Amino acid sequence: MKFSFFLTVFLPLALIPNNRFVMHDIFLDGNTFTDSHNVNRNNWVSDFAAGLGISYGKVMISLTQMPRTREFKEQMDNHSFGSITLLFSTHIL
Repeated sequence: MKFSFFLTVFLPLALIPNNRFVMHDIFLDGNTFTDSHNVNRNNWVSDFAAGLGISYGKVMISLTQMPRTREFKEQMDNHSFGSITLLFSTHIL
């Protein structure tokens, strides 16, 4: 069995964070057709991602963390979420 460790930093667009310009977000801007509750949102939102993983034989586990910039001005902290991936590899041939 072969054991390997890897560290990955996912920064799309040649080491530039994933930037988005948001014109309308119904969750932050409220109803589209009538007046409703809303917040002062930021038009530009950026995502970053970094992760690490370990593989042993046909099994790989990886962890990824993705922080995101504030989506609206009253937001207390940046939002961050992560994932755990477990992969089993088989050869079909």
